[in-house]
Amino acid sequence: GNLLVSNAFINYKSKPVSIDTMQLEARHNIDTQSVRFASPLADISLVGQYTLQDLIPAIKTITDNYLSTTATDTVFTTNVKAGLEANVHIPDSIISVFTGIRSVAPFYIMGNINTEDNVLRLFSAIPKIKIDEAVEIDTIDIAFVTQDDNGKYDDLRFSLSIGTLTGSDFELKHT
Repeated sequence: GNLLVSNAFINYKSKPVSIDTMQLEARHNIDTQSVRFASPLADISLVGQYTLQDLIPAIKTITDNYLSTTATDTVFTTNVKAGLEANVHIPDSIISVFTGIRSVAPFYIMGNINTEDNVLRLFSAIPKIKIDEAVEIDTIDIAFVTQDDNGKYDDLRFSLSIGTLTGSDFELKHT
């Protein structure tokens, strides 16, 4: 099905936010579900073998396997396979509702889940964030990856790195 919303106004922390057009498209074809969302804030696509209500429990089960390696049971057993792609492009007029943030450069988010192989991955790179009047973050890279080795749940990796953090009186560079 399709849903189209135009000329939407949202009030956030007593600040009005105008969102021109949002479109949601959902399809189910044989064994593949796809949901696509387009708006002035982001374009998001989620495609795979899943139901929306299964995603959060599936993510929790996978992360619990790695965070509590002695657990033998899981809260979720249905197979979920899905890929996420998002292109986030928040206009300055909308980001200004968040106190202290002046702008966020367009960025992407990519991820996938496969409960059969106990895999969860999420990657993002934000090229630039401007905070308040004087602080600028140049490149934030985020990665979260699980890799199951024969049911041992022994390889969960995550990374957060900042290229350069600049303020009115300082500059910290990643080396």
